[in-house]
Amino acid sequence: MFLLISPANIALTCCFSKKMNLSDRIEAFALLGEFLQSFTQEEKKNDALGCFEEALCKEFSEIIENYHHYNGWFDKANIKRAIEGISKWLERDTLVRFTEKYNFNQNTSSKNVGLILAGNIPLVGFHDFLCVLLSGHKAIIKQSSNDLYLMPFIAKLLIKQNPFFSNHIDFSDRLNNIDAVIATGSNNSSRYFKSYFGHIPHIIRTNRKSMAVLTGNESKEELIGLTNDILLYYGLGCRNISLVFIPPNYNLNLLFEPVFNFFSYLQHHKKYMNNLDYNRAVYSLNKIPFTENGVLMLRNQKELFAPVAVLNYAEYQHLEEVKEFIELNKNNIQCVVGKIEKICNTSLGDAQFPKISNFSDDIDTLQFLKNVE
Repeated sequence: MFLLISPANIALTCCFSKKMNLSDRIEAFALLGEFLQSFTQEEKKNDALGCFEEALCKEFSEIIENYHHYNGWFDKANIKRAIEGISKWLERDTLVRFTEKYNFNQNTSSKNVGLILAGNIPLVGFHDFLCVLLSGHKAIIKQSSNDLYLMPFIAKLLIKQNPFFSNHIDFSDRLNNIDAVIATGSNNSSRYFKSYFGHIPHIIRTNRKSMAVLTGNESKEELIGLTNDILLYYGLGCRNISLVFIPPNYNLNLLFEPVFNFFSYLQHHKKYMNNLDYNRAVYSLNKIPFTENGVLMLRNQKELFAPVAVLNYAEYQHLEEVKEFIELNKNNIQCVVGKIEKICNTSLGDAQFPKISNFSDDIDTLQFLKNVE
């Protein structure tokens, strides 16, 4: 049986007059991080179990094991991968360094901050959730219909560590009486967000994708890393590579080989293969040239956005062409992967493992929250 946790079932009803200082908030998240590590590092499992009731551990395990029945993209491996990345953010020293320059303390005026979360990959909105609570504000959360159950359970675990958070987290279908908003959605929804929330402090994010620039001298390990950048989370994230710039006469088999070696299992994923089959049919009918290996389609097209199961590539003669493309598309690019200095900002293989300080769209979320009055 698939056990789901409804946002309405989270115990958020207790109210507390005492305020948490930053150290309290960091400690609660650090203990949450230790619990999350229990699902990715078996040797730490017994320590984490000591922090929470065994029933919660079983409940979370069941959610992770069965979530794909609710959302076929959110399989166990992807959820655990997302949890692993989050748990690294929640190490005590990391949280202290992350917040130290902002001077958040218990005297900070607490405001209601609305969060409109995306649902393309598991727990994609956690960083915003973390920033709002670390800054001392209250998070009013509107979730994506694609990811309704993971964040409420994370909130439940956090409140278990420190009940004072119960007065700082609220899940709602409507964002009323908010003082600021952080909204993530499509280009179309962003226009609605700007119209509706433009009168209050806001961060409104639109569609973005990422790209890579190759020199032709990448090692086998670096190309395996690039393959992860392309296909982890089925390519659905804003940090997934959808366009690769290649030097002249580049051997495309260098891209295909690690794709098939490490991601051939995608051939058994119905939703992913439906996308590949659909795009193959569309390109064939429209006589659009492409090549494929049964896992990924390659299309010679200098476009940042590509459908699921398709990777665009473009040949460059000079790096100035790449710089010009980046400048023209800077508002649509999340990160640039590669090892060319002054062009790339992310190493090959690191796109899907951002550091806690890698703010989305290069907007400092903590500074934004610091300035909310």
